[in-house]
Amino acid sequence: MNRFAANLKYYRTKAGLSQAELAGKIDLDERQIRYYEHAENAPNAVHLYRMAQVFKIKLDDFFKK
Repeated sequence: MNRFAANLKYYRTKAGLSQAELAGKIDLDERQIRYYEHAENAPNAVHLYRMAQVFKIKLDDFFKK
């Protein structure tokens, strides 16, 4: 699992959100969140920004160890 995928799952579970709940907050299909968390796909800049807003983190927090 790459760093972004691991951090996304960490922040999502820390926020108490399911994949479906996060997807709903950023106007995505639940499958996309699953793909991101399994490093099968990467979000575009808009969705990355929206996820950071949901978690109240900086964009680079997704890529830190």
